[in-house]
Amino acid sequence: MAQGAIYELRLRLTWAILTTPLATLEQLGAGKLLATLTEDVQTIANTIFIIPFICIDLAVIASCWIYLAMQSLSVFLAMLFCVGFAIVTVQGLMGNARKYLKQARDEDDTLLKHFGSLTAGTKELKLSSLRRRSFFEEDLEPSAGRSRHYQVRALTLFSVATGWGNLLLFFIIGMILFALPKFIVVTPAILSAYALTMIFLMMPFGNLFQRLPFILRANVALAKVDEMGLQLEAQAEKSGRFSTIESQAKTIVLSNVVHQYRGDREDIAIAS
Repeated sequence: MAQGAIYELRLRLTWAILTTPLATLEQLGAGKLLATLTEDVQTIANTIFIIPFICIDLAVIASCWIYLAMQSLSVFLAMLFCVGFAIVTVQGLMGNARKYLKQARDEDDTLLKHFGSLTAGTKELKLSSLRRRSFFEEDLEPSAGRSRHYQVRALTLFSVATGWGNLLLFFIIGMILFALPKFIVVTPAILSAYALTMIFLMMPFGNLFQRLPFILRANVALAKVDEMGLQLEAQAEKSGRFSTIESQAKTIVLSNVVHQYRGDREDIAIAS
């Protein structure tokens, strides 16, 4: 199923590119198209494989929560309040990390554009040391530096969120064992059940924390694929209206016609 979805996605994007006018493709740039076809699709494919494991962890957590609710509803509500606070704080850190992931992904478009210029213009760059130095120091190196900066910030926030989430789990266990009995009557058997169950839940929660970065990366990649697909399909629909028109003319003569070609770097006007 996963491979079938990736197969359909690649074919859909490829067909959209083939049916899009050349001027639109040039405006988008080869870097964006290549990044969407390779990096984004592969990121989504890698994430699809971990979705079953996430579902298993969520099922384990839900089952344990049902068991805890059956033991003591008041203790469960107190625990649920603490878990909600933990989720909100972790979600805030993950939201900031996603912002940096999106910026890094946008910068990858520029970086791939520079790589394309490097491979396509190798002969021209070899002819001039000043041009090589200018390309490296003014174009490639700053773009790679920005991409690294965004990636490091995102990974740092992921690490902080994972550590903070694990710390809050220990805080919840301590709150149940030491603080909660001072406010409500809880039997030792219930406290033991909650403590052991929360310790057991640390593993599925830890798995979720470790897999959240992959989910966020896939979310950013999917947004890029949707954006690119909508742009290409919109242009393909416009150009497809006249694709079936057939003409009996054998020769076309143009006189006093000016065409302005909009490329990804500069506009070119051609007159006849």
